[in-house]
Amino acid sequence: RYTVALLQSACFDLACVSLSHRCDDEMEFAEHAALLFCASLGPREGGFVIASDANLCCGRFKTLLVERIRFVDLLPYLPQLLRGSLPHNDRRLVRQSARKICLRSDAGKWDIHLDGEPFVDADDNCAEVVLEVLPAHLSVRLYD
Repeated sequence: RYTVALLQSACFDLACVSLSHRCDDEMEFAEHAALLFCASLGPREGGFVIASDANLCCGRFKTLLVERIRFVDLLPYLPQLLRGSLPHNDRRLVRQSARKICLRSDAGKWDIHLDGEPFVDADDNCAEVVLEVLPAHLSVRLYD
């Protein structure tokens, strides 16, 4: 299901959105033409290793922002994505680590998915989203 969605979006819609983002206590927003922005607590997203250095226990999001890219230039990334070996030193793949992320875009121009499920779409007219890791807000208990 995720592979089909990935291929459909790659083949039919390489439209980028104008995205501004700010991590933690940065004062200025960074401006990007973004194909994709992913904030992960763990290494995998939809079965793909997106953030190999992510750790659920560190209390930080690992982010991946994919800058504007032509379809033909996207093709070499697909085998790397399938192997879980996206490069860490590529200027089109912007990576950061943060506890709090603020994202802005033109209302009605972007879609947001949480864990593969639609959360915000163009009809919601949303212009800003804030993601924050809240320490000690999830309690997991193991019982014998």
